[in-house]
Amino acid sequence: MTIRPDPWILGVTAATAAFGVLMVYDASAVSAALRHRFDNPVFFLERQLVWFAVGLVCMLAASRIPLHRIQHGILPVTMVLVILMVLVLIPGIGHAAGGARRWLRLGPLSLQPGELMRLVLALYLAHLFSVKADRIRDFRQGFLPAVTISGIAVILLAAQPKFGTSLILIILTGVMLFAAGTPLVQLGSVGLCAIPFLGYAVFNVGYIQDRIAAWLNPAEHARGAGFQMMQSLIAIGSGGFTGAGLGQGRQKMFYLPESHTDMIFPVIAEELGLLGSILVLTAFSVLLFRGLWIACRVRNRFAGILAVGLTMSILIPATLNIMVATGLFPVTGIALPLISFGGTALVTDMTAMGLLAGIPRWAHTGETNGTVG
Repeated sequence: MTIRPDPWILGVTAATAAFGVLMVYDASAVSAALRHRFDNPVFFLERQLVWFAVGLVCMLAASRIPLHRIQHGILPVTMVLVILMVLVLIPGIGHAAGGARRWLRLGPLSLQPGELMRLVLALYLAHLFSVKADRIRDFRQGFLPAVTISGIAVILLAAQPKFGTSLILIILTGVMLFAAGTPLVQLGSVGLCAIPFLGYAVFNVGYIQDRIAAWLNPAEHARGAGFQMMQSLIAIGSGGFTGAGLGQGRQKMFYLPESHTDMIFPVIAEELGLLGSILVLTAFSVLLFRGLWIACRVRNRFAGILAVGLTMSILIPATLNIMVATGLFPVTGIALPLISFGGTALVTDMTAMGLLAGIPRWAHTGETNGTVG
């Protein structure tokens, strides 16, 4: 019997991304029309629609890629991505904007290699932990190679700087190590390894210090570093149960910075209220539980660990983004997966969900030396 890709994951991903296209237009139309750089209310909508179409094709194609082909190709893909992340940092090759150097220009389009690392790291670690299944508890053979590649990615991202994505990779590595059966003592080492990175960020990077201070007391920094968080809370609080109505929000009109990217969730909460917010949370919850359901049912070790990694590559940034929007975490610059504006991130996330949806088709092929854990 032919097993089809998981319809829940494909359907919820496509619906959430389509909803994201609508909200990107809603959140950006006014600012795009009035800014002389754009002078076009559909500037962001046009680009997001193109990336949504590309994402749909990539998602459906990824859902049909056999697992053994993924394993054979992941090592060279990882090396190429690391090289691209190095190229981003080279003046004249990498494109800088807003004090950060994160983009590679490809004609009229731009690529953020750092956004791809969430997906590629999940693939690489799943491959590593399946190949070294009998040595996963060995520090040198199992733990150290995983932490090394993650550490390289974290350092390259921090150099851009892109500390929010660095934090995602640290958490993702820890979760996948746990799923692979790594001893708790070694897992504690991940936290210890992260302390110098976090310490440097907190005590030596000025804007991070400002964000932490604003998070601890946003009212005192309402006209400075706490402005974005205060405006986000105002938007969420004013939405009530049913919201002001689609397109009727006020905070997106130059009050809420990055309303179509990092802060799109407050726009949803203001215009669609608690009901709209619950709808978004429900979509991510379906992806979470469906992904973990797949991980627990497959007999192929690579497939099981990969299912965990792909699921968490979406849920970790989604959780952090919503925590920032609701004042539960300092501002990180992390976008809301599948919904926020951003071409590289949208295509990457939809591809990841396509791979996740396709795992049940191939989960009983190849090596079967255990499930997750």
